[in-house]
Amino acid sequence: MYWEILGIEPTKDEEVIKEAYHARLHFANPEDDQEGFKELRRAYEDALAFARRDEDAEDNGEETGETPVKKNKNEIDRWIDRVDVLYEDVRTRKDVDKWNELLHDPVCDDLDTELEAGEKLLVYIMGHSHLPQTIWITIDKRFGYLDNMEQLKERFAENFLDYMKWQISSPTFIDFELFDGKTNAKADDYINKLYETKSAEEEGDLERVSKLLSELSSYEITHPYTDVEKARYYIMKAEHLEQEEHADTEQVKQKQAELYGKALSVMEDLDFEYSDNIYIERTYAWALVKNHKVTQARDVYEAVMEKNPEDYGAKLGLAECTFLEGHLEDAKEQVEAVLEDRVQDTDCLILLDKINDILVKNYTEQLAKETDRDVTIKLGWCYYQQKEFEKGIALMDGIEDGEDYDYVNLRCRLYLANENYDKAYPYAKKWLSIIEDSVDDGSEEMRKRKNRLSLAHFSIGVCIWEVNFKPDNEKREEAYEDTIRYINMAIEEEENTLVCLSYMEQMARFYLDAQKYPECVQMCDRIIEKDRGFFPAYVHRQKANYELRNAKEVIDDYFMCLDIYPEYVPPYILAADVFYNFDQYDDVENVIQAAKDAGLESDSLELYRIRCIHYKEFSKDHVQKALKQIEDLRKKVAGHEKETDIEDLAELEREYAVLHWDLDEVKQTFGIVNAYLEEHPDSDTMRLFKVDLCLRENEGKEALRIAKQLAKEQPDDLSRKMKLGACYETLDQTDKAIKVYNEILENTADYVPAIRRLMYVYSYTSNRNRDLDLCRKGIEYADRMIELTDSADAYLEKGNLQIDLYELEGAVDSCRKAIERNQEAYYAYNNLGCALLKLRRVEEAVAPLLQAVELDPDREPLPYMNLAECYSLLKEYDKAIEMYERVLQFRPNSERVKEDIAKLQVKKGDYDKAAAYYKKRIKAITSQYAGKGILFWKRMDIQEEELLLSLYCDIADVYRQAGKDDRAEAYYEKVIERWKSPLKAKISCEHLADVAEYYRDKGELEKAENIVRKAYWRCRDENDSYEIEHLMFVTASITFSLGKQKKAREDAIGYFMRFNERNGAEEELLADKRYRLMYLYDYAIMSLCAGDLKEAKEYIDRMEGCNVCVTCECMECFEYYFAKGMLAKAEGRLEEAIEYIEKAIAVKGDYPCAQYQLSTIKK
Repeated sequence: MYWEILGIEPTKDEEVIKEAYHARLHFANPEDDQEGFKELRRAYEDALAFARRDEDAEDNGEETGETPVKKNKNEIDRWIDRVDVLYEDVRTRKDVDKWNELLHDPVCDDLDTELEAGEKLLVYIMGHSHLPQTIWITIDKRFGYLDNMEQLKERFAENFLDYMKWQISSPTFIDFELFDGKTNAKADDYINKLYETKSAEEEGDLERVSKLLSELSSYEITHPYTDVEKARYYIMKAEHLEQEEHADTEQVKQKQAELYGKALSVMEDLDFEYSDNIYIERTYAWALVKNHKVTQARDVYEAVMEKNPEDYGAKLGLAECTFLEGHLEDAKEQVEAVLEDRVQDTDCLILLDKINDILVKNYTEQLAKETDRDVTIKLGWCYYQQKEFEKGIALMDGIEDGEDYDYVNLRCRLYLANENYDKAYPYAKKWLSIIEDSVDDGSEEMRKRKNRLSLAHFSIGVCIWEVNFKPDNEKREEAYEDTIRYINMAIEEEENTLVCLSYMEQMARFYLDAQKYPECVQMCDRIIEKDRGFFPAYVHRQKANYELRNAKEVIDDYFMCLDIYPEYVPPYILAADVFYNFDQYDDVENVIQAAKDAGLESDSLELYRIRCIHYKEFSKDHVQKALKQIEDLRKKVAGHEKETDIEDLAELEREYAVLHWDLDEVKQTFGIVNAYLEEHPDSDTMRLFKVDLCLRENEGKEALRIAKQLAKEQPDDLSRKMKLGACYETLDQTDKAIKVYNEILENTADYVPAIRRLMYVYSYTSNRNRDLDLCRKGIEYADRMIELTDSADAYLEKGNLQIDLYELEGAVDSCRKAIERNQEAYYAYNNLGCALLKLRRVEEAVAPLLQAVELDPDREPLPYMNLAECYSLLKEYDKAIEMYERVLQFRPNSERVKEDIAKLQVKKGDYDKAAAYYKKRIKAITSQYAGKGILFWKRMDIQEEELLLSLYCDIADVYRQAGKDDRAEAYYEKVIERWKSPLKAKISCEHLADVAEYYRDKGELEKAENIVRKAYWRCRDENDSYEIEHLMFVTASITFSLGKQKKAREDAIGYFMRFNERNGAEEELLADKRYRLMYLYDYAIMSLCAGDLKEAKEYIDRMEGCNVCVTCECMECFEYYFAKGMLAKAEGRLEEAIEYIEKAIAVKGDYPCAQYQLSTIKK
């Protein structure tokens, strides 16, 4: 099914299909897997056809994944059909005239269709790519693909485009003129099989070669290269016999001779018919060599060279002939000439080893007879090429030092290869000087010498690095600059691509060592631009991106490394680490499995596998399982510590400690950490972990001590400074933490971890200190976070702070942006619901709160509490109670939540249930003092007394709302009773104020006044206590209702004086939008009581348009309407007063104060 090939679910979104196709195409190489490439293309086309299928076709019952209905073809599709007909027969496929005719069809010449035709042709070629070079050139000449590569990269995979560039610029291996037989019968399958055969030969898989040759023979189409591969198979099989035991037996030799004879017989027939074909002739010459017909083979090689003087195979073949003829030094010179262009070519090096083996013997014999400087140097070069560097150095030590080119060159190269950089350095400088001073006389020797200029520069660069940079001294920075300068010169001068790439790769290594990670990435990019298959460049780039924390790039290079050379472990380790750090445990396991499939073993990957067991599905069983397996790994590593690929063994011990920690074995955890630090006191990994451990286990001072030491050792290490800041935060020394984070930002303004911590520090300190300026400061850092990261976390915290500032519309916007960036941002949904709730867009608030619950129903009580408030405002009291009951599952002992349920029961009219709740709590206190008589109050502590008085007031209010005033007053009298004894300790006046308000709102104003007057001298007077202000507010309202204008004014002014003394300037207080309406209401009512109607009106006018207070339980501000009603009453506008006060009652519901005032007006 094509959806499975693309790796996506069925969809009609063409963009999704294209993205999936291009993602898979990135790893599809037409040279390596032609069939897979075609299969992917077919899947893409079928998926697009499905996406474009009309609705009627779907309604007729066609299912996704089946063969789609073909849409009507347009003129370009019909043109592609003609291309396909031309392509299917290899005889017509190679015909340039026929292609030119097609490429100048009206669909190609018409400006409206030309671009689409060119693109569709390229799409077709992606699955039909076996074309002669002449046809590739013809097609490119018509559509200019090479001139538009950048645009094409947006639509096509670079692998394919590189393949296309190669085909256009390079002769096609297969000669299409030589096809015979049924040329339209599965030609591409045949060609693929032929390439597969060559690939099997290169891998030395003779069994597979034999099988493929048998399959090729069954095709109706033929090509002489099939017979060539058969001859090569015979030769390879004969060579393989030499490696077996008893290779010297006559039977084996006879078998070899037979196979070589078969190969020659095949090639003689082919030579007779195809003597102009270079590939056939080279293989023919090879067969002649194997049959000891060296002179004849030389003739064939020379004939090939006449046709193509640069033919590598012929050059190497001639060198082998020269070797077999006994001209060793000439053969060596010929091989070295080939190696000038084909550096490190395996076949060349094998032949060179054979030549050197004999030359070493010959030169050694010569030197045993007499000392000869030239022969000694020649022998030295043999040792160098055989990688016998110590022998070469010892040999050169036996002759007199000199200034001649060959001696200096050889000395330098031997020391470099043997990593004696301090000894190589002076010779490298001398070598460079000789090259620069040499006069080019046009000779081959001088040409070679001048060609070594880049290598001399490179050698000096390497020596400077090893001698002056690696030792940590004052010359380091200068050495770095010099190294880069010399190697850059080498790169610019070197004409051989492979050698140049090797220089560039060494430069990338140096950048890595110097921690110049951006420069390393740039150098690797340059390498890959030259050669997309250069494996080390991906390895170095992956490492540099890992250090730069570029997670996506690390993973991209991991996949590229797998595609090129999957048998190398480090790319797996870095990919596993990145996935692990992002908690993507399934992906970690996929990486580990891929390594296992590649036959790789790794202690590092085993550690990540154990970590997956530990964290993927966290449970005690999994922790214990991981602990057992890490103990096994520790034993294994202890047995081969030098060979392990775990770079920092502290990581292994740290994980071991964490596993014990997660089993609550704190003592063992500290034991593991301390034991490791005893042996490795400077281990950064373990010391940093110990800081975290101490912070979590309330050992903050010890954590701070270690963090200070770490920061002192490396003051420029920002992560260490962050640890120091965290310690200060834990010890509640936030000013010091803020100072540390700001110091970081002074030097590194965009350091995100410090910005994030400052955002959070200002957030929680603003809540703790009730300081809105700190809140605004937090938003500043949230905005900096957003600018740098555009992250969900930053938007979430900004929204949280905006809620605190009551910038609710902004909070809604921030929370929605957080959700856009992370659809599983639990708190963003809760905070969005909270902001909408406070804006009283209650129905809208419910959806995100329910989404938070759906994401994680067992995480937090917050969304349930907000939902309870929503449902209460919507008068869906049963749902509200259900939400509070869910809250109780988190906080089963929360009396506040139980009290909220009781209040909802009152709203429902279930007064008995509410009263029963308060009675139960009252009994829990009073039962301790049953039968104590007059000692009842005396024996209670103040806190317990005040709780009991509060409960009396609460139950009294329940009975009042139930219409049972007698019961209500019975409880209120219990409150008053507490105040009768002057000997009792002074307590809060809050409860007596509640009683006074009850009698005020009942109309018993004198009794109410008497109660409040007694309260002043018997309650505690705390200067910062809001309770006294509330009592004064109630007092002023009572005297005002009694008509005692002078007394009411005195009481109101007293309220203002005390209120302003405690809270500060009025405008500063009103700047807090959370309580602005409440304060404005208090100011307005007190102004009325003081007789300042103008001021009262100004305060009331300012209430209009404000959001309800954070503590409000109504859909809108009932106090606003009540204040307007009271002002209207004071000004004699009684009809308006009635209207406003009735509105207040409608909003509030139970509002005895307003009901009393309404009754006085109506009287």
